[in-house]
Amino acid sequence: MPITFSGKWSLEVIGNVEEFQQRLRIVGSVASDGIVDGTVGTRVAEIGGKAWNVFMERSSDGGATWLEK
Repeated sequence: MPITFSGKWSLEVIGNVEEFQQRLRIVGSVASDGIVDGTVGTRVAEIGGKAWNVFMERSSDGGATWLEK
């Protein structure tokens, strides 16, 4: 299930569950759509738009398939 944001934000990965490979997927922003690695310390300096979504995803098979959290 996505989390919806509006306006300008920044993003930093500050923790994760090391049991699975993890990532974030940004959809609907002005210029920051795409995949963000779930490694602690990964940053996106600015994300903006009227309404944009962040999907949290995990993979238990080395990144071959991704499931929403």
